[in-house]
Amino acid sequence: ARLRVRLAAERAFESGDGSTVMAELANARAHDDPIVAAEAVSLAHHCLLGPHFAAERAALAGELLALAAATGRPTDHLMGLVWRTCNGILAGDDRARRSLGELRRALEVEQCDALAFVVAAWEVMLAIRAGRLRDAEHLAEGCLRLGTDAGDVDAANWYGAQLIAIRWAQGRLGELLGL
Repeated sequence: ARLRVRLAAERAFESGDGSTVMAELANARAHDDPIVAAEAVSLAHHCLLGPHFAAERAALAGELLALAAATGRPTDHLMGLVWRTCNGILAGDDRARRSLGELRRALEVEQCDALAFVVAAWEVMLAIRAGRLRDAEHLAEGCLRLGTDAGDVDAANWYGAQLIAIRWAQGRLGELLGL
C-alpha cells in the first residue's frame, strides 16, 4: 500500500493529475496501520498544491495531525504542522504566522534539518512580503547554508530565486545580469 501510494504520487507530480493518488489514499486509509495512512495523507497533500485544492489540503493537514497521535512518530506531527502552515501561507491567512511559530517550537524539540530549511525559506518570503528587504537578504543567506547543510539539491536554486525577488523589489534586478 505504501509503495502504491508513492508511485501514484510520482505519477501525479509528473502529470498534475491528483486523482490517482487520491484513489490510493482511499486504499491506504482502509489499512489498520496509521503509518500507512499518515504517509499517504502527506503525499496526497504534496500533490494537491493548486489553489483549487485549498479545502482538500486543509482537511488533509488536519487528518495528518490527528494521525500523528496514533503513529507516535514526531515526523508525522511535524509534517502536519508543515502542511497546515503551507496552507495558511498559500491562502494569505493571518493564522499562518501562529502555525509557523508552532512549527518552529516543534522543530526545537524534534530537530529536522530538511524542515528547518523549509521554515527558513518561508521566513525569507515573509520578510520580502513585509518589505524588509535587507533582513530578507540576510535570511536568504542563512537559508542557503541550512539547505546546503541539509543536503537539499535545490538550495542554490532557492537562493537564486530569493535573490531575484529581493533585487526586483529593490529595483536592482540589473545587478544580477552578470550572474
